[in-house]
Amino acid sequence: MRLIATMGTAALLMTATSMAQVSITEVRTGSNNNEYIELKGTPGASLGGLTLLIIGDGVGGSGTVEWRYPFAKSDVFGSNGYLVLRNPGDATNPFALTVDAGATDRPWPVPASGLLADSQIEADDNQTYLLVSGYSGTDTFVTRAPQSGGQGQDLDTNNDGTLDVTPWTAIVDSMVVKKSNGSAPPAGEDWWYETNAAKLCGPFQSRSVQTVTTGGVLAYWNQNSNALPGGGNGFLSTAFPQAATSGSLTPTATLQPGGGLTGDTAVNTGGDLVYTWIESFGGSTLGVQNNDASGGSICLEGGTGATAAGGGNNGAHFQINFSMTGQAGVRLKWATRVSGTTTAFTSQQVSYSTDGTTFTNIGEPVTGVTSSFSLKEIDLGNVLDGAANAFIRITFSGATTSTSNVRLDNIQLLSQETTSQVVVTSYGAPVHGLKLATGGWAIGNVTPAADSFDTPGKDNAVIPTFACGDAGAGDCAVAHSNGGCSDQCCCESVCATDPFCCEVRWDAICATAAAGCVGGGNCGGGECPADLNGDTSVDGQDLGVLLGNWGAGGATDLNGDGSVDGQDLGILLGAWGPCAG
Repeated sequence: MRLIATMGTAALLMTATSMAQVSITEVRTGSNNNEYIELKGTPGASLGGLTLLIIGDGVGGSGTVEWRYPFAKSDVFGSNGYLVLRNPGDATNPFALTVDAGATDRPWPVPASGLLADSQIEADDNQTYLLVSGYSGTDTFVTRAPQSGGQGQDLDTNNDGTLDVTPWTAIVDSMVVKKSNGSAPPAGEDWWYETNAAKLCGPFQSRSVQTVTTGGVLAYWNQNSNALPGGGNGFLSTAFPQAATSGSLTPTATLQPGGGLTGDTAVNTGGDLVYTWIESFGGSTLGVQNNDASGGSICLEGGTGATAAGGGNNGAHFQINFSMTGQAGVRLKWATRVSGTTTAFTSQQVSYSTDGTTFTNIGEPVTGVTSSFSLKEIDLGNVLDGAANAFIRITFSGATTSTSNVRLDNIQLLSQETTSQVVVTSYGAPVHGLKLATGGWAIGNVTPAADSFDTPGKDNAVIPTFACGDAGAGDCAVAHSNGGCSDQCCCESVCATDPFCCEVRWDAICATAAAGCVGGGNCGGGECPADLNGDTSVDGQDLGVLLGNWGAGGATDLNGDGSVDGQDLGILLGAWGPCAG
């Protein structure tokens, strides 16, 4: 584990003998009222003195305690040795799964807010689950959805993937809900704090090929480098004007808040001067450029002053300033969500100007924004063509509370439209992980019947694992939810260029890549099919042959899909060097 060096070996040896058999055996999150965490131990034994922590991200960055449940003496394992800690549900959305009669059914408490949503476990994240004894952290909440109420304690103060603060006597058990593949998270995502492969469950990613129509990117703000200081979410007072992350108008295109109370600043607990009402919370992958992670967002809170309940930022805006010299046609595209559909900003009106003073509304206001991110787009046509100083605003109204907020992410200025096919990676919620009899973890939903492996409060189902060529691994020409497929040669060929197909799941992209090699095909063409000139070595001469036949078929079509393209190039580069044998 990444935290061993900081807490010391002695602390790990302090785990009480009576707790040696207590383990986390199943986790389901990202499913609102059907979330639960299953634990196994000695029937009738108490979990008193243990605390369950979920470590993810927060104001302090990666390594923040997002969720905490301290077990009481009355929390005992059922007659079959299981306890299910679960979302309590409500009259409208009850807990829909059945907890085994022999297990202890323990609904977790709803926070002081009284809102069931405030106790849900955050879904779209890498998360570390720790069952610890002797917890002495500074958190005062019991269960809490991220960003609701007081924030959790930051245990990884420098966000490097190693816990710097370990406020417990011993770790009884741990596991990781792993969103992304690889040994480290992509830029902008939080770390996980367990490196034992047997305790990692995931990744929970799914892919699809989509035809995407976009414009040439004039300017793009991904909000992933907001550099917020410790002690609060607020942007630094020096954060604006904010230069575009990328695009042809970088770095001259800028983003700037204005109106309402957006100029209010305060000194946070870290001694930094920050904006009071302009903050950054979790972002989205909708509308990303350059395969960016979800990262952060730019968030405007309602503010005080307009009414007794708040809403002083009604009429505030985010403004983009750029040049349209030599440009024709412009569109604005952005991802957005609100914190509450009845109290947050209900309207986002786009307007434009060529002098920064007189603005003209374009289109109807964007309304109906929900608490989940969605993409919005306004086509301004040619109204700003050639303008040396062009301005576009999004003005917000309708907030009724001070802390209700609107978030914007992946803000794009687009010009000419282009159409392309791209591989889109998305988060596969709900997350359902099961601990196997062998000690490792597996993704629960591995059959076409959704949730067929949800087993709260009883022994987990047996989930098979496969290698390339295993008879039960699945048809290489058909997408399936386990990694690998039954044709060994074809499976190895596809996975050489696309490891996702063996490491995560054999999806539709893998099945498409397998066309032409299933059942022998190109795989039967010889021991070294990438040796295109027959000199028993894959080298620069073979590369030249392949590039000279780009877009055609024949022997240089190494994956047999009818066209020489990037996939064939990947196969050739993967076979570089002397041929085996």
